[in-house]
Order: sequence, then structure tokens, then C-alpha cells
Amino acid sequence: MFKDANTIFRGNSLATRCLDEMMKIVGGHYLKVTLKPILDEICDSSKSCEIDPIKLKEGDNVENNKENLRYYVDKLFNTIVKSSMSCPTLMCDIFYSLRQMATQRFPNDPHVQYSAVSSFVFLRFFAVAVVSPHTFHLRPHHPDAQTIRTLTLISKTIQTLGTWGSLSKSKSSFKETFMCEFFKMFQEEGYIIAVKKFLDEISSTETKESSGTSEPVHLKEGEMYKRAQGRTRIGKKNFKKRWFCLTSRELTYHKQPGSCVYALLWGFSWFSVKVSFLLNVTLVIQSYYCNLWFLTLIHTKNEKHI
Repeated sequence: MFKDANTIFRGNSLATRCLDEMMKIVGGHYLKVTLKPILDEICDSSKSCEIDPIKLKEGDNVENNKENLRYYVDKLFNTIVKSSMSCPTLMCDIFYSLRQMATQRFPNDPHVQYSAVSSFVFLRFFAVAVVSPHTFHLRPHHPDAQTIRTLTLISKTIQTLGTWGSLSKSKSSFKETFMCEFFKMFQEEGYIIAVKKFLDEISSTETKESSGTSEPVHLKEGEMYKRAQGRTRIGKKNFKKRWFCLTSRELTYHKQPGSCVYALLWGFSWFSVKVSFLLNVTLVIQSYYCNLWFLTLIHTKNEKHI
């Protein structure tokens, strides 16, 4: 059981790791529509945001760098706190439950209902995606050293901005003097109100109107090899490379990377089957194909081998 409301959900446990993975899977599209445009701008820009006097390069102006960093932090922060309507319903439901349980566990702490939610959505979701965008499929490659440093500074600031405990105190949680000085720019009532409003919205069951349908959860995508149908002999020529996408609703694959919309526009052949139509999925491991998994998909129309 948690004994300190100030460190709730800060450590790693089986429960927190499960929730981390859930947010990574369910919130993948949410991250793309919220963070990707700004992260693309940051990664494609050469603006310096270094504010550590020890790490400044010759010719750098620390005041200009502070303005660059503040511009990115403000832009990212404002985008996040206005994104509640894009937050997946499943995440909102879990945040609502976390908020209720935290309030019951620490009834005398008025801020714990917010810190329980912010510990996940800011500390373990947005901040992690900002500092490592390639692992969340927000960028195609690992950023260069200067960009990583910029993303790290932004992530630290966003993380602290989103942590209700830091906003409700006069001092920040930064150990570095230069970060403490920089964070003073954000210790205003407007930021506290914006964070509180955002946390209220994503942890409320009444935020979104029920439409009867939910957005599909993007589970996995990548390359696969499809076995030609009707051929009995096993050979390399009988397997064709395809690009697949698996969501909670359907499995699709086609010849080129991208969505099926592009496949239709450019005339690529593609295959789609709803998950509800799948009757059976059989895993077959062939020892003479190293580290490859063979799946047989049986649905209402026919049988596919991949």
C-alpha cells in the first residue's frame, strides 16, 4: 500500500508497468495527433535550447536559448492541455478509477486526486514520448545529440508543469540551479489552472458524449510475408512481402507501407478482414525458417497463411 501521497505511482511495480503498456498501445494515435507536429518542428529545427552554462557552446547566447526553449515548452504544453477530447475513452476511464481510489486512500490530501492522474499522463506518458519519440513511432530515427538535449530539457519542464505537487508549492523539484531559474517563468496561476482543468477533463466519465462506437486501438504494424494460396510446395518464391496493420477492429495488409486509403488511391492490392470474422488463428513454428512465426488465419470466407 502507498504510504506517501507525494510519491504515489512514482515507482515501478507490476501494476504501473501494465498501465504504462496500456497507455503506449491505446494512446498511440493520441500521441501522434497531439505531439507529432511539434516534435517534427523541433527535430527538423537547428535552434539551440541549451541553458546549462557549463554546456554552452562558443557563440551561444543563453538568453536566446531560453526564449527558444520557452517557446517549445509553451507550444507543447498548450497543445497537451487542450487535447482532452482526443484522449482515448479507456484511458479516461482508468484515470477516473485512479482518481477515486487515491481520494479514498488519502482523504485528507486535496491534491492527491490530481497527482495520481498526472503521475501517469505527464510523468509516464507525455514526458517519456517527448524525450524518446522514436520508441513511440513519432519519429523514424533516433534524434541527434543536440536534439536529444533539447527534448530532454522540454520533457523535464513538461513533466514538472504537469505534476500537481510541484505546481502547488513555491519551489520546484529541479536539482539544477539553471532549471530552477528557468522554471520560474512558468510558476504562474494560469499554468496551474490549465493543468487542473485538463486533469479534470481526462479523469471524468462525463467528459465525452457516447457515440456508440470507439476508435480502434492500433496494436501493431510492420512487414510480413504472405504465403501464396493453393500451393502445396514450400519455397521462397511462394512467399510475398506485404505491409500489415493490426488494430482492435481489423487486420489489413498490402504491398506498400501506408494506410489502405493510399492503397486504393494508387491501385495497390490489399486485403482486409474484421477481427470479429476471424474464426481461428493457429501458430505454426517451422524449425527450418529461423526465428519466423507462421500464422494460419481462418475467417468466414477462406484460409490465409502468413
